[in-house]
Amino acid sequence: RATGGNAATSTVIRADNGKIEKVEDETVEDFYIAGVSGQIDADLPAETLALYESDFDMNAQNFTRTPDFPTTAALFSDLWTQVNGTQLDGVVSIDPVALSYMLAATGPVRLKDGGEITSENAVNLLLSEAYVRFGGPVERLRAAETSGTHELSLRSSNLLIFPRLLDGTPVYCCSGGTPADAGPVPLVLTTWLIGVLLIAALGVVWSVSEHRLPEMMLVCLPAALLAAFYLLLPDFTTLRFLLPTFALLSLPVAFAFVHTMRRWRRTAAVIIVAALAGHVAPMLVLAERQMDASWQRRSVHGRAGAALQPLVNQRPCLVIANPPAPLAFYLGCDAQTSGTSKPEPGRVTRARAQGVFVLALLPAPPPPDSYMASWQHVPVPGLERRFRVYIPPA
Repeated sequence: RATGGNAATSTVIRADNGKIEKVEDETVEDFYIAGVSGQIDADLPAETLALYESDFDMNAQNFTRTPDFPTTAALFSDLWTQVNGTQLDGVVSIDPVALSYMLAATGPVRLKDGGEITSENAVNLLLSEAYVRFGGPVERLRAAETSGTHELSLRSSNLLIFPRLLDGTPVYCCSGGTPADAGPVPLVLTTWLIGVLLIAALGVVWSVSEHRLPEMMLVCLPAALLAAFYLLLPDFTTLRFLLPTFALLSLPVAFAFVHTMRRWRRTAAVIIVAALAGHVAPMLVLAERQMDASWQRRSVHGRAGAALQPLVNQRPCLVIANPPAPLAFYLGCDAQTSGTSKPEPGRVTRARAQGVFVLALLPAPPPPDSYMASWQHVPVPGLERRFRVYIPPA
């Protein structure tokens, strides 16, 4: 995230003739919830959206992926307007370094524990010392149990969910759901996972005979703790949570292979080749499957674009879809993510005011409370039946 990490907190301030005050606004909570919902109508050009992952403009925690802060600020500002129907005059991002500069002007601020945060200690206190001063791992874990939208608790179901994510679909699962929501268990990839764990276990066992067990435990214990935390406590899981675990397990796996080569050279060579083949083959199958799925999605957008070409007829246009960028590319239009918000996104309002042809490609009629509720349905010859086209009234 080039312009900072996930924003830790947000608030509304009012500045009037040099006087700054914090506004106690309950809508800040609505603002936060909408930001993590994945239902945001981003007001960005298609060429900008194409530079980043598909969820860049859908979740507020991803708004800082761009190195261009005005783009980040525009996303937060548009989100506020969509949620609350009002306009912000600006967006300010403050990191600990900037805060230290502000404290140099305002003077120290006394904390509830009697200490002070000053311009000299702000950066170290917030980025390092706070993790020790305000509680160790146990205290922070207890705090996490009661903070946020979901508390931490023992969830053994994640052990059944994780293997189902190995094929890359879905990316996250399953907050409030069941393992079945993550789809079927991919047998080949699950076999690969079990094989990696077994080889790592052999590496640990064989490290005893070579008097390397302490070094191996230095690697395996953190791996086990990380896996236990991310598999058993959060209410959802994802593959990337365990990437550090797999990186650590590569060491006992490598140790097992080296030990095998020393004891049974010829047999070991066959085993290692088979293991490498068993490791690479599922990755190739998965890559082929994902590329095929990507091609299928692109083909759908291509066919939709071809059917819509006569309707657009080379006019300046704005396409509303989800995702909008591929279809906008085929039609030569600007893009707007479809959503169900009441206030009309600024990009749509400006396009209509400028006489730009606006169309929405939706899988179903817009909800009654959507800004598109009054739009007209337009039959399009050649368009697949899964789609419906809507245009704003004249």
